[in-house]
Amino acid sequence: TYSVAILHQITRDRAEQLLHPPETGLFLVRESTNFPGDYTLCVSCDGKVEHYRIIYHNGKPHTVPGTNNE
Repeated sequence: TYSVAILHQITRDRAEQLLHPPETGLFLVRESTNFPGDYTLCVSCDGKVEHYRIIYHNGKPHTVPGTNNE
């Protein structure tokens, strides 16, 4: 069993600092700074950090496929 903490008021740059050096599989979830009410999944993979927006619609989370826009 895993628990996930959502980091509040963490910028994209700070998330990348926290995940440095990027080790494949490390991740964090933070509040979106560009889209209030949404979240961002930050994932280390292949030596870089990818950012995926998680949108909440009707109380359910949805990712935006193929995007790295947050």
